[in-house]
Amino acid sequence: MSITKFPFIALALSIIFLVVLTLGGHVQANGMTVLPLLTLLLVSEFGFIMNLIAVYIVIKHRCQQTISANNIALIAIALGFSVYFLTQGLSFWPR
Repeated sequence: MSITKFPFIALALSIIFLVVLTLGGHVQANGMTVLPLLTLLLVSEFGFIMNLIAVYIVIKHRCQQTISANNIALIAIALGFSVYFLTQGLSFWPR
């Protein structure tokens, strides 16, 4: 597998993580989330780091060849997912 395919894999996994955080982060009537807190924190942290690595790979490897709209879109989407996972992770963190 080529390293340049990682950003696409990261974006596909990010969509899955987005669904997991959205559905698993709902607070039930007893004050607990659907998924355990540690699971939500782990998923959000892994998604954040994975998308930052995807941004780095796109900038380092793909933009050396050509700077195209596809590369700019990959960077923007991965940065958006990174910000989402960061904010979700911080919101789940106990106070």
